[in-house]
Amino acid sequence: MILDNIKNLEKYEKVHDQIKNIITFLKNFDKNDFKTGRIDINNNLFASLQTYEPLESSKKDFEVHKDYIDLQYLVTSSERIDFATEDSYGKTYEMDKDGDFFLTNDIANFSKLILNEGDFAIFFPGEFHKPGCTLEKSVEVKKIVFKIKD
Repeated sequence: MILDNIKNLEKYEKVHDQIKNIITFLKNFDKNDFKTGRIDINNNLFASLQTYEPLESSKKDFEVHKDYIDLQYLVTSSERIDFATEDSYGKTYEMDKDGDFFLTNDIANFSKLILNEGDFAIFFPGEFHKPGCTLEKSVEVKKIVFKIKD
């Protein structure tokens, strides 16, 4: 897991080849023209533009992926993302047959990450994360989740 501000994204170009494509996408992206939906960037990278109200952590599930890296970038607002390693779950699990995810709320030991406007977090395959959790009050979030096929 990596947590930083988007202005520092170039430092992480060596993490994965697709980071360069994300940087190019963001240089051409006008956050004032934000429209929810999916944008295919290439065969191994797409962006999911999302607008939502965060929920209490107890109303959300942890998710984990096998084939995709998530780069979650907060365009506006703030949210909490709970994070746990695969060892924190400690059980065998099977991915959903229709997608690259497994959901659970059966993780007791986790860290709480706070993302503010302009921050991003990268979650690698096998890392459990619970995005979209509210802080003190729920304020609409605009976020881009880049899905990198690993």
